[in-house]
Amino acid sequence: REGDDPSLDKLWRLPAGSIRRQALVSTPGLSTGRIHLVQFERAGLAVRAGAAATDRLPKNLDVYARRLLARYEELAARGVLFRSEPRAMEAGGVAFREVQFEGPDSTNIVLLELLDKQLAQPAYSLAGYAAVGPVVTVVADASAEEA
Repeated sequence: REGDDPSLDKLWRLPAGSIRRQALVSTPGLSTGRIHLVQFERAGLAVRAGAAATDRLPKNLDVYARRLLARYEELAARGVLFRSEPRAMEAGGVAFREVQFEGPDSTNIVLLELLDKQLAQPAYSLAGYAAVGPVVTVVADASAEEA
């Protein structure tokens, strides 16, 4: 959506005309896993400006991607600068491939491909992307957060 959103200005207690454009990103057919992206007329500090990897705030935004190597090549051709080449790994018994790049507000964007085809796969768009995966946030006490 292009242009201001008076309702959102009011909800977030912003001066009128603060919003330039916005998008609601989701996987078609799913009512969960959405993320609301908003660009403001006057940018403030980046959400992660000066943050270390261990600081307590959102760290990663994971987005599922089909045929990750192809997505990597497409984005690299458009000028996206990646932190590394795609790499395969395993965590918690789940095999996956990932690649990372810096997104808006210095947020780390992770493209993630599930390699185990026995796992339930998200519904992908024609462009090869799917639902937003876990949003990784660093906290002071992981045990307390899990309780």
